[in-house]
Amino acid sequence: DYSSCIAAFRTELPSSIRINESSEFCDFVRSHFERFRESLKNVKYLPSPDAKTEVYVDPPQPIQWFPSKGRLDTLNETSVKASAWKFSIPRRFLKKNETTQFLQKFLVLHNSLGTISRQEAVSMIPPLFLDVQPHHYVLDMCAAPGSKTMQLIE
Repeated sequence: DYSSCIAAFRTELPSSIRINESSEFCDFVRSHFERFRESLKNVKYLPSPDAKTEVYVDPPQPIQWFPSKGRLDTLNETSVKASAWKFSIPRRFLKKNETTQFLQKFLVLHNSLGTISRQEAVSMIPPLFLDVQPHHYVLDMCAAPGSKTMQLIE
């Protein structure tokens, strides 16, 4: 039905980021991001423009299936540090709340510096299975803005 289809199109996708493990700042970014998670635990927001009741923010969660260092050969490592995170905070809310504004500015800054990539979780999957080697040539036909290409390079 048409109205269901339109409602589905208007549903916001969960945001996700991937930490650039080849960056010298990856541990710094990871530790700061984990501190942001803690600061969001008591933050409330209205989940939709017509909602009457505020709900607690669901802090960003590690994407469990994404391997450490973005490589499948690290799946069984015991000391796994999260390299990819998903969060369900609506983008429109990130700019409105004082606590989340700081997170939003952090994400924008580190995305522009290349220390993180804002990338949908589903887009993180293909580079994991391609097994690209240094002597390979790759033509990424979906290279806008190039996050899968960056993941391959890392």
